[in-house]
Amino acid sequence: MQARAKGRLGLFALPVCARAGTFPVSDLSPLDKLEVGSLRAKVLGELMFQGSRLLSTCINVTSEGQDAVLACKRDRRPVVFVGWHGHDAIYLTAHHILFGWTAPAVIMVLDDANGRVLQQFGQRMNLRVISLGPGPESPQWVKGVVKMIMLLRQGYDALVAADGPHGPPHQAKMGAALIAQRAGAVIVPTAASCNHKIELRKRWDSHLVPMPFSRTVIDFGPPIDSCPASGPRPRLEDLRAQYELALHLGAARATAALETGRLRNHHPAEIACTTPNNTVRGSATWVRGAPKT
Repeated sequence: MQARAKGRLGLFALPVCARAGTFPVSDLSPLDKLEVGSLRAKVLGELMFQGSRLLSTCINVTSEGQDAVLACKRDRRPVVFVGWHGHDAIYLTAHHILFGWTAPAVIMVLDDANGRVLQQFGQRMNLRVISLGPGPESPQWVKGVVKMIMLLRQGYDALVAADGPHGPPHQAKMGAALIAQRAGAVIVPTAASCNHKIELRKRWDSHLVPMPFSRTVIDFGPPIDSCPASGPRPRLEDLRAQYELALHLGAARATAALETGRLRNHHPAEIACTTPNNTVRGSATWVRGAPKT
């Protein structure tokens, strides 16, 4: 009992003691190590959520090409949004701003320490989160892809990193093409640019984090139909090449819009999106209906 109490004390003292070299992780029991990982995921995921929530109240988000996306939604076409992994912080926040807090969306995360943090963050962001296995060959990975295809057919938006989960950066992979074609979805290349930001250059994706009071442009490229009504289905490699090029062009357009000042300030009355359940309005503030904490 005494040893167990000592282990629980270590859960809270671990970050400080480990840095000081007085509490090595190896001293923890397997159960305590599991609890430490769970606690870490909850704390960091909550911090990410609160940071995103605060950020959304003080950034100016504008979009280009959103009308074409809304047209696809009105036609009840499943939508796969693809973007660069390094822009995830912008995409996940902007999706709720532009399409409403209750707009159903799904993301995939790896089944590792960082993935569990993102899982906690995604759940707090009102996103459906699918946990994948350690690699594409694992049964859990295959089940996760099948689950995302099923959710797309049920009306969820899929938010997919074209160059994830490990890069190389800005080199699209075929995963989004495969998922979209199996679900009969359109692919929307989604690029972003921000005038004041922090780039985490030590990360492989040079992750971009907008600064408070910055201006952010989300550029939705022309939707790519993975299953056209007439003619043969495009090859997966052709789809991959299309959205890779579209993402590069979209990033250039978003940056040019910032530099030339061609920005449309969106107000709550100007952005309305009908979801399968209801109509929600959003703006460059935290969307009405977000959970109170």
